[in-house]
Amino acid sequence: MAHLFSYWGYNFKEIIKVHNNYAVRLFLLLIVLATFFPSHAKGQISFFDADSSAHTWVDSTLQSLNDTQKIAQLMIVRIPANYQDSNISEKIIHDRYAEYYGGFCFFAGTTVNEIKLTNVLQKNAKIPLFISMDAEMGVGKRLKDIISLPYSMTMGAISDSTVFYSVGQLIGKQCQRIGVNFFFGPVVDINNNPLNPVIGMRSFGENKYKVSNDADWLMKGLASENILSCIKHFPGHGDVTVDSHLDLPILQKSLNQIDSLELYPFKFLINKEAPAVMVAHLYLPQFDTTPHTPASLSYNIISKLLVDSLHFKGLIVTDGLDMKGITNYFSGGLSSLQSFLAGADILLLPPEIDSSIQLILSAIQEGKISQQVLDDKVRKILLVKYHLGLNHWYPIQEDSVVDQLNNQVDTLNQEIADKALTLVSLQNTLFNKARNKYKELNAQNNVDGDTILEKSDSMLIDSVPPIVFVGIGLDTVDYLTQTLHDALAIPVTLISWQDSLAQENLFQQLHKKDQLVILGIFNYSIKPLNHFKVSPIVDSLLNYYQGDDNILFSFFGNPYLTAYYAQIRNLIVGYESTPYFEKAFLAWLTGQIDAPGQLPVLHNEQ
Repeated sequence: MAHLFSYWGYNFKEIIKVHNNYAVRLFLLLIVLATFFPSHAKGQISFFDADSSAHTWVDSTLQSLNDTQKIAQLMIVRIPANYQDSNISEKIIHDRYAEYYGGFCFFAGTTVNEIKLTNVLQKNAKIPLFISMDAEMGVGKRLKDIISLPYSMTMGAISDSTVFYSVGQLIGKQCQRIGVNFFFGPVVDINNNPLNPVIGMRSFGENKYKVSNDADWLMKGLASENILSCIKHFPGHGDVTVDSHLDLPILQKSLNQIDSLELYPFKFLINKEAPAVMVAHLYLPQFDTTPHTPASLSYNIISKLLVDSLHFKGLIVTDGLDMKGITNYFSGGLSSLQSFLAGADILLLPPEIDSSIQLILSAIQEGKISQQVLDDKVRKILLVKYHLGLNHWYPIQEDSVVDQLNNQVDTLNQEIADKALTLVSLQNTLFNKARNKYKELNAQNNVDGDTILEKSDSMLIDSVPPIVFVGIGLDTVDYLTQTLHDALAIPVTLISWQDSLAQENLFQQLHKKDQLVILGIFNYSIKPLNHFKVSPIVDSLLNYYQGDDNILFSFFGNPYLTAYYAQIRNLIVGYESTPYFEKAFLAWLTGQIDAPGQLPVLHNEQ
């Protein structure tokens, strides 16, 4: 803790010592603590408090709108992936409702083009816009010139809560820099179904307490940069076998099961003042028996459960209304009307805007929807926009934006990989002997700050037990395999997923018992369909050798794949096939880190 007392060139310990005044000493100590520990309260921003200036702006803005314009305020509209085509962007800009939409949502493109269009849309808008992004892995998930952050499940292996705050804060800085103010995340679904085709690695894991805590800290990081977050997908999308982008999933569980598991993170985070909730396209007959009616269109689930029972007072957002879980069963603007009637505030990605607006407008004119209900929804939206500072909008600058967005991502990604790498089991002591020897060699030769990985001197490692490396799913030499070969003198064999002959031949190569084998599995699908796209030959090989004590199985991808090989004796899990996890694995192998992660799934601790 000594370093806490010397920061920014000041020795706080000495300063406190010379001040006998208790109040001064206490004040200085609080400065130190506030500097190093992210405040739990920092994330508790209320977007719904209203002072006199907020009331003035919200009321005057509301009064300037007619009902059609108010309904447009409820809508966040998709920016198509090909918006960089000038014809497409012109069509977006000159849409008849563009000046009054609640906002837009970006899904693809480059950073500068996103900023250019955002600036035009905000400049032309009569009411400032939500600019939103579904960017669970940072804006790099959507912008091709930005480095992505890891999947949520990767981070779910980490026990250090400050990492989640740092991730949220970095995403918040990225969003602010490009004019995004509404972040659709974090995902708080508990992924307790290994065959889930749509959530999976997007979830922090299967433990409801861990998922809730991880999301809480990430939201605090976002809030520290004044970014509106939106927890999803209510009331819980983690135990389904159908992708709601393709059809309507059904959650077949009892009310008690849903209440104790799926709803837990939502209840926890609503109590922490989560500002927005996204409602899923998910059929729950336990709450609403109306055929093919998803949660996002259900009055029983939105108004009765979310609002009345859970006392949620923030923004209620539908999942994308253009998804087939909706459009397979509802045509035209009917889904928008139904969502509105169910209690939603934001109609996300309505597929037929004219029809949606006309149906809601007719319902108001016919007395099926009261004017007060519409005005209250718009007032809530405007109040959030006020707290986001959108009543004073300034153009986003393009200069150096890509470098600024990528700044610090590499460092954070490496920290995540180092802390997430998970040693599940290591029963062969020869692997530890090798690691200890590498660690000893590092200590002996680290006179210039370099580790043995930088020295490329194979003479250093003659006394290490012989090891060979086989990388399945690697087509070309990369940092990991080059370093294993050059610095550690480990023979390397690479086998692509397309090379069935090499996969067959590997059966014979692994029969040798006079060597240790690191068997790495890379670049398999993150989704469980077709056994994660692992070839039948490799699946047979893994089954055959899973009990071999001389093989260290190293999975660089979705940890659910390891569940099919329960007899593995030596197992380490990196969660993604990235250079960051390759570096973390090398650091572990040479004794520099301890692979401290914990599997976020497969232990069924609720």
